[in-house]
Amino acid sequence: GTSRVDVGRGRVNTVRDRSSKATVTRLEPGMELQKSDSIVFTPPNSGAQTPPPSETAEPGELRREVVALRREVAALRATVDSLGLAQLAHHREFEALREELRAAATGLMSGDLPETRLVSGHQETRIIRPSSDILAPYRVALENCLTHRFHEAVPQFEHIMARYPDSFLVENCRYWIAQSHYTSGDYSSALTGFQAVLDDIRFEHKDDDAAIMLGITFFQTGRYPEALTVLHQFITRYPESEYRGKVLRWIERISLLHNRAGES
Repeated sequence: GTSRVDVGRGRVNTVRDRSSKATVTRLEPGMELQKSDSIVFTPPNSGAQTPPPSETAEPGELRREVVALRREVAALRATVDSLGLAQLAHHREFEALREELRAAATGLMSGDLPETRLVSGHQETRIIRPSSDILAPYRVALENCLTHRFHEAVPQFEHIMARYPDSFLVENCRYWIAQSHYTSGDYSSALTGFQAVLDDIRFEHKDDDAAIMLGITFFQTGRYPEALTVLHQFITRYPESEYRGKVLRWIERISLLHNRAGES
């Protein structure tokens, strides 16, 4: 069914039968036939394409060329297979880490205590209990957040922040707004929110959670260097954290994924 096939400097205008051999019947202007008046086409899916037989080539030499070509094709296939397996392993490792980080983020969606331990500038710990005026609406907003009613929770948290700007629960509200954005898939707003928690130097009781979530969010958006920077800072800043072991493993695995991505 082929009407014309490019064959280098000549063209095949007619295929005479269903065999794999065709004859050059016309050349383009300015072209002349070289060496042979026939072209051999390799059938589809036949593996390596062998060069057309030369009238002067010896049978033994042709056989050696065919064997060499087959070996080359086998080596190429082995290389492709190994690369495919490496890519598959890379993908599986990435998915496993992403699932672990997703589980960690879900674990941080566990609510707050009705009282908070605050560390002042000279490292003395104080226990603060919020008044019932702020605690009641805060509990409503938090319940909406934990049950994924974010369209209700976010404005409720914002209202609390506006009404009680100096309360330590402002830090909690800001954190849960960022968590709401993260769980909703709005990673850009989540990054801004978690960073805002860390930037508010008045309180630190949600900083460790915010730092972890900031690193996780950077990872989810493919920003590996930023994720590694935040997680390294977490290790330095919170050496006694219960998450220290996990964060160290995350750093190791994200570094490996980042290095592989740079090599590909």
